[in-house]
Parts: sequence; C-alpha cells; structure tokens
Amino acid sequence: MTSLKSLHNRQNSPTVCTVLNKAEHDLKTIESSSIDPIFVVKQQLDLIEFMLQQQKFNDALDKLMHLDRNLEQYALAPSLKQSLHQVIQKDQQAIQQFVRAR
Repeated sequence: MTSLKSLHNRQNSPTVCTVLNKAEHDLKTIESSSIDPIFVVKQQLDLIEFMLQQQKFNDALDKLMHLDRNLEQYALAPSLKQSLHQVIQKDQQAIQQFVRAR
C-alpha cells in the first residue's frame, strides 16, 4: 500500500524538468521586464571570471556558450549584442588554447 501511495504521489508531483522549465521561463520574464540586462550580463561574466580563477575551465566554457546563446533574449542594442558575441567567441578560443597548452 505504501508503494502505491508513493507511486501515486510521484505521478501527481511535477517532474524536475517541468519545474526547471517553469523556473527558466520565469527567469526570462523577469530578465525581460524588470532587471537591467547589462547587470545580468555583468553578473554572468563575473561568475565566468570566478570559474576561471578556480581553474574550472569546462564550466567557464559552458557558461560562456550559454551566455552567447541567450544574448538575443536581452534588451540590448544590436551593436552591443554583436560586440558581446565577438568577445565571447574570442574568450572561448583563448580558454580552449590555454587548456590545450597545459
């Protein structure tokens, strides 16, 4: 009986993917409505810099790729987005070259 209840509860509870998708959607809504996108980008770049200081190169590369993909969602001038894309690409290459050289 206990296993049937736990199975029923698992079936009725939201999945991790559902919760994460909702959280991501909520974050995008917040980002587009009330938070300065430059502040958000700066925070992400600060996190990437910290990852590099901690020698978490793969994590830093993943975060850079994520930021690059999501730049279009931010309310930024097209020229700024283009510049950020270019700088992110150069940073990714520099990190990859550094890792290969080690």
